[in-house]
Amino acid sequence: MEVFVKIIAEDLKSGKRKIAATALSTFVALDQHNRPTRVSQVIPETEEERKLHETEPDRARKRKGRNQKRKEMDAFLTTKYPGDRYSSC
Repeated sequence: MEVFVKIIAEDLKSGKRKIAATALSTFVALDQHNRPTRVSQVIPETEEERKLHETEPDRARKRKGRNQKRKEMDAFLTTKYPGDRYSSC
């Protein structure tokens, strides 16, 4: 499940608003046995929600690619200290 967060800042004197921050967070819903489970599909209502909804598959594809690259890098990295290569132990 992907959750979109938008923070709007407002100048209290002028009433002028601007977007201060946005974020997309991904969560996995779990059932009573702590296994991933489906959640009810959201029905987008606004133009902004429809755009976020229709662009989600591309973000999911990119996220999966980044996750795979991160796993490959994690497998390559070691817990050795730089000085360990000189140690005979």
